[in-house]
Amino acid sequence: MSARIRFISAGAGSGKTTALAELLRQELAAGRVHPGGVLATTFTNRAATELRGRVRAHLIREGAYELATAMGSARIGTVNSVCGSLLQRFAFEAGL
Repeated sequence: MSARIRFISAGAGSGKTTALAELLRQELAAGRVHPGGVLATTFTNRAATELRGRVRAHLIREGAYELATAMGSARIGTVNSVCGSLLQRFAFEAGL
């Protein structure tokens, strides 16, 4: 298994969501990643919703309807919500 981790850090209004949406769209459309393998964190629920929506919209415009539908399996949310869901899912492995 090969993890490709990309960290995007910048100030408010600088285009992080746009850059990340485009990166995800490219990776998904090229088949290099499946929606179930996506883990993206943001600091607000609004940004997470916007990110998921932008990627879905791009995929739908490209006719990639299955990928757009499968975006429901991507882990996209706030840092707290994504980490919380991972801890719930892997509680035993985490020793909890």
